[in-house]
Amino acid sequence: MATIKSKKAQSHEDTQKEVNINVLTVLTDNYEINSNVQAELSTLQSEIKSLLKQTLENVIRLGQIFKRIKEDLLPQGEWVRWFENNFGSELSRVTVNNFINVYELHNSYKDKYSGSIESLSLRTLYKLGSSNIEPALKETVLDIGLDQEVSEREADTIIKTYRQIKMAHAGLAPEAVKMLTTVEIAEKPKELAEIQRLSK
Repeated sequence: MATIKSKKAQSHEDTQKEVNINVLTVLTDNYEINSNVQAELSTLQSEIKSLLKQTLENVIRLGQIFKRIKEDLLPQGEWVRWFENNFGSELSRVTVNNFINVYELHNSYKDKYSGSIESLSLRTLYKLGSSNIEPALKETVLDIGLDQEVSEREADTIIKTYRQIKMAHAGLAPEAVKMLTTVEIAEKPKELAEIQRLSK
């Protein structure tokens, strides 16, 4: 009896190997034969871009809603408690501030830079929307974004370079510019202005 079971087990193993080989062949054949893969990839890329655009539209609308609640509907000092009670487990205040910043960026620059805003990643928009970024610097990145896509890394480089030039023009020594950029004081316009004032 044990011998028969062993033959059945061997037979089952052989059949399973054949099935695995056939499935692999079918998958490989389908991939090689299927000339629609590129078309499907293109369609999926378009869908992703569409969804990302909807995501931006949603972020802008969420920012608008949260700004209205924070600034117009709640009494002074009630925002944090209201937010924590209603959304504290789902969102961080940093995320909501990013939404509000993107809404304000969009609202301020939509007429001149709508195409540029839509081409930037949300992370880049969060960075540009920050109150630490001067309007002239925002416009510099958005101007570049009109002609080409600007990655977050490229935006960081533009911001850093812009601030290095600004500090150099303020009369700071090159060593100070390098040090201040490294410690990211350049991200803080008020502190930078004070350093510039003291350098004169």
